[in-house]
Amino acid sequence: MADNLSNLTKRDKDILVTLYHNRTLTINQIYRMFFPRSLEYCYSRLKKLEKVFGVINGKVLKAPLGSRDNPAGTGIEAKCYVLTEKGIRLAEKAQELPQTRQACYNAPSDQSKLRLQTKINDVLVAIIEHGLSQELEWIDSRTLKEQYSLSRNLYLAGAVAKQGKDPTLLWYLPEHSTERAITNIFNQVSTVADEGRHQNIAVLCETTVVWKNAIKHYKSLPSHSQPILNRLSIIHAKDVPYLLWHESDRMKQVLEEELEQMLTPAEYGERRFRYTTKEGKKIAELFISDVRHIRQINHYTVQPGYEDDLIVFYCNPDYLEVLDKAVLDKVELRFVGFRPQPLLEPVVYEREWKRNRRVSFTVPEEVYSKLQKEVENRGLDTVEEFIREMIEGKTVTN
Repeated sequence: MADNLSNLTKRDKDILVTLYHNRTLTINQIYRMFFPRSLEYCYSRLKKLEKVFGVINGKVLKAPLGSRDNPAGTGIEAKCYVLTEKGIRLAEKAQELPQTRQACYNAPSDQSKLRLQTKINDVLVAIIEHGLSQELEWIDSRTLKEQYSLSRNLYLAGAVAKQGKDPTLLWYLPEHSTERAITNIFNQVSTVADEGRHQNIAVLCETTVVWKNAIKHYKSLPSHSQPILNRLSIIHAKDVPYLLWHESDRMKQVLEEELEQMLTPAEYGERRFRYTTKEGKKIAELFISDVRHIRQINHYTVQPGYEDDLIVFYCNPDYLEVLDKAVLDKVELRFVGFRPQPLLEPVVYEREWKRNRRVSFTVPEEVYSKLQKEVENRGLDTVEEFIREMIEGKTVTN
């Protein structure tokens, strides 16, 4: 039984801590984050943590009723794991935290919340898979609210933060989100924007239909009701890698390779575009569907004296719908086929061998007698000492 941390490996502790903050993880997510080399070993280790150590508990995530995987209502989409009471205590001990949580409140309470949390956790998986864990920090919703004194009633998914910069707050709109749900999310975004403490916000939409409804809702807001932010991104959930690369400033390298020249940041106070080229052309990019940025592009191109000096990069044709139709004829559009790809082995854990492990073996009697003669010739005390020197490379023998 795992009653203390000494019975767990470093990887085991990391799994417990991750479950502690993010409530649940599917087997696939755990495999991608902690066992990229062996799915079979992932299964066996999780089974041991559940059946032998008793620190995690498995939950079945059912496939949506009527879907291809679940036409009769009995299909399984994934198996998820949550912490048991013992797992909660060990996770708190590993982080030196007070014992404040209970397992029944740490785990999602129903199927809809379980599915939503697994979708949100894909952002954390993407950070690790793309090798950005040293540059970006994932902050779960509960930690975020405590750290920044945000209202507990906010439906925050979490936040992505780069060291030394303000975090980007995330909301998540799942499939089949109603107009009322979308309105509620934007009301919360406006509330946070009015406080003025957070200027970077992203709304992740699970499907294209939800994304279009969210964009439609934003456009229908009066100008004085639209959130005043530095950045408001309304993007497809599948385009999260672009958001992460944007946060880590890696997309600039992609644009420089496309243009085959170095780019310089825009002048201080100028927010209509991101970068400029040597020829003075202005660069805008729609990779993260920043509606605030898009509105500024629309305004910039209709000004008198516009010199057709704007290049707009995009990765998803849907995001062009946010631009005014008149703008599309005035700017140079460039499609970027590049898509951030995850690393093959994002995390590698060293195998934790036990020290002072004793190994015994036997040798034939005639071989042992020859070894004794070698020991006498070399002035050693025992055969074991001779063998040890052979293993360490101190002795050369025929």
